[in-house]
Amino acid sequence: MRESPPVEEVHRYLDIGFEHLDDEDAEGSVRLLTLRAFEPFGLTWRTGTDPEDRERSFRSGIRAAELARGMGRSDLESAALDGAGSAIIDLGVYGQSRLLNLLERRLAIAEVTEDPWEASDIYAMCAWNRAMFGDYDESVRLGFAGRDFAAGQAVGLVGHCLNWAGVSLFHLGEWDRLLEVFEEIKTLMGERAEDPPYFMMVVFGAVAFVHDARGMPGASRLVDFLERSRGREHMGTMAASYWLAWILARRGEHEQAKAVIQDADAAGTKILQPFRDAVMADFLVVTERWQDISAFTNESRAYASDAQLRALPLYLDRLEGRASLAGGDVETGLESLERAISGFAGLGATWERARTELDKADALVRAGRTDDAAELVQAAGSDIERVGALIELERLRSLREQLG
Repeated sequence: MRESPPVEEVHRYLDIGFEHLDDEDAEGSVRLLTLRAFEPFGLTWRTGTDPEDRERSFRSGIRAAELARGMGRSDLESAALDGAGSAIIDLGVYGQSRLLNLLERRLAIAEVTEDPWEASDIYAMCAWNRAMFGDYDESVRLGFAGRDFAAGQAVGLVGHCLNWAGVSLFHLGEWDRLLEVFEEIKTLMGERAEDPPYFMMVVFGAVAFVHDARGMPGASRLVDFLERSRGREHMGTMAASYWLAWILARRGEHEQAKAVIQDADAAGTKILQPFRDAVMADFLVVTERWQDISAFTNESRAYASDAQLRALPLYLDRLEGRASLAGGDVETGLESLERAISGFAGLGATWERARTELDKADALVRAGRTDDAAELVQAAGSDIERVGALIELERLRSLREQLG
């Protein structure tokens, strides 16, 4: 495995480069400023990035983009905008306007650039953003558009695009389509599928989850792969960790799941925080850690508000609804669950909507409101069956039995 150079050494070479620049408007200046913009994402996240240094990196990327536009170099402009975005992306601010503005500017470049690698990367990064934000349909559209653009021209980026399209299909409850995409990825990668690059671990984790949730042959091999891949070295190993923790929590291996989450959290970045907090919300329910929910939801809601996320608040609504029901406050619990159901429906997240409907139906049965519960079970049934996750199928079967 390649080792990253010490942060100080990289800084030294960058400083040397800036010292020998003769013309600020030269291409060399654009490239050096772009490199500085990438520092928080590619380098200093390992040691912690000072807010002032992060802002300097962001501004360096913006300045580089301005210079590149003045030169008529859309390829360098896009790379600089990517650098500016990378300077703040590990804060997990996927919905904030300044990050969205950078992505919109890059998408405009994708429509006119003749560089297939740059265009494909633009689609992949936009699909990534939409997946974390919660705009899953758009993430799928952008991911497939990038795949189609890259095919035959920038093959190395096909997987990056499909990674985010695939995980968004997971959230949409389109698990069979996800598995079809994964077969395409494996064919593309060949032998490399046994040792995928870090940026592919999100879709590999989603596929492992599907196999395990459905009880499919080969599930253990995929879960073991996540165990070998997990850690806190970069986004990929953290993705493996959070998917693994979710699988373990659903299996009932709660202490191991907690340890895996804590280990990944030690990286100190929020680059996968929307997904991490969704996993944590499920973990708190299956472990019945009701006493920890208020502190967690307060912190997570503050983050989601700052990052202006669309999906994460719905997971928190459901968590609070489940906690209220566990505490005996039925009406508050039902109201929170209904907000989550409506919100997931708006996202097209059919599995999440359907399993939340099972939560609400279960509460209604216990409250004696069987007619209302039957309507919810009917609404949830087809999506639960289509996904085929064994835990939810058993819950569906049990509720149907209770309702006659």
